[in-house]
Amino acid sequence: VWVVFLANSLNRVQDKDISIEIAENIDPLFKCIRDDMTRELFGEQKFWYETYPTFLPMLLNLVTKSRETMDILLQKQNLLDMIIQPLFWQLYRPDIMTDQFAVKYFSPDMLHAPMHTLYYIVARICNQINDEGQQTYNIPERLNKDEMKQLSEIGYKAIVSEAYDPKCDITFMAGLLDLIKLHDPTSKQIWYYMLNEMGTSGCVDNRVINRAVCHGSKSTLDHIDATKLPHVLFVLLHKVPPGDKLLPPLPDDTRYAVAIDAGLLQMSMDMILRFESMYDNDLYHRFLSIIEGANSIAFHPKTQKAIARVDKAELRRILSKPQLHSLGRRNELCDKIFGTIAFFSKDIAPSKGPKPNFGGVLETVCSSCSKELDKDAIKRCGQCKKCIYCSRECQANDWKNGHKKECKLMLQQDADTDVTGHANSGILGSEKKKLKLQKQTVQVLAAAKEMFIESTPVVLLHANLNDWDILDCVVE
Repeated sequence: VWVVFLANSLNRVQDKDISIEIAENIDPLFKCIRDDMTRELFGEQKFWYETYPTFLPMLLNLVTKSRETMDILLQKQNLLDMIIQPLFWQLYRPDIMTDQFAVKYFSPDMLHAPMHTLYYIVARICNQINDEGQQTYNIPERLNKDEMKQLSEIGYKAIVSEAYDPKCDITFMAGLLDLIKLHDPTSKQIWYYMLNEMGTSGCVDNRVINRAVCHGSKSTLDHIDATKLPHVLFVLLHKVPPGDKLLPPLPDDTRYAVAIDAGLLQMSMDMILRFESMYDNDLYHRFLSIIEGANSIAFHPKTQKAIARVDKAELRRILSKPQLHSLGRRNELCDKIFGTIAFFSKDIAPSKGPKPNFGGVLETVCSSCSKELDKDAIKRCGQCKKCIYCSRECQANDWKNGHKKECKLMLQQDADTDVTGHANSGILGSEKKKLKLQKQTVQVLAAAKEMFIESTPVVLLHANLNDWDILDCVVE
């Protein structure tokens, strides 16, 4: 009765002072309703089930009254628990949802109220909704510490009550991916919006990234997922530099490593193939930004190890798809993905069918200047037939710089190899190892040079933010 009276008062009276007074004195009601286990303050269990469908819209009404009312409510210890936890009852609280009263009093529309309440709270914290509840289109500014803290409190809230599961470590940010799978298209867009805003504030852990990548790998994705998920992934994988200036986000080594281990690279190619018709939209370009971020930190320790662990069999499966060879300009994305992986992993070419030249920079570079060459422009050494050049000048320089001796060793190796292709015992093992090492060195330098050029803007931004000497950013 008390909840119904308060809800009706808010609907009938538009006085701001009344809503503020209710918000300031609502603690006893919170304490009463929050007990979702014993419900000892309710005479009968059905009264608790009757109360929630009225209580949740009343909270939405209070939050949308004014920024002042919302700030008062956010100071209440149990507010976020009572808004967030009902959203996950269907998934994690069978004790509530299988009760006969839940069937009678809880309707699917009941969860629209807490969803929109959270949306208003997040949007107002991010200054995207004014006190009149209207959307603003101001240029985004850096959130202050208090606003970042408020978003973090929402993102890190547990999705079930401590009384039901004291060991629950699933945060609201991680649980949002579960809600996206359950709800209608309009609701999904709201959940993606909250993922994006709270991700920008830093509410990111390994579970969130892992779930986001796994969600992108599912076959049930629709065009809303294809439009929103790449943007959210970009936010989750990049950190906003500290400070008051609004600077571009930077790729994070730990986050990218977790995402690559979860299947980020494979998922990127799969989504591009599955949603080819969306090529003119943001999907392709957002994934391109994600992969460029991975390339720019490919030599960072965690990302490098994650790339080396990529499932080669899965890559062969993707590379063997016939659609991949008709992607036109989208081959740029393929080159960036597989060019990077080819540097850290061997034998990723498809076992059957045509072999696209992904990562071909390792096989078609000038042995002297490391310039990437088209197959038609390749000039080979006239003796060993193995080293390639872009011009006679490069060939002459390479000859002076050591290829004269290498060439003789290569010719000797060919002469000491029998017709079956097996090397005879007369070949010196040390010379073979030396030749192999020299060839690998050329390949490594070529790939490192290309990656360095691509990542130069990020390196310079890091140096500027941290007041580093530019020479300290170069590893010999």
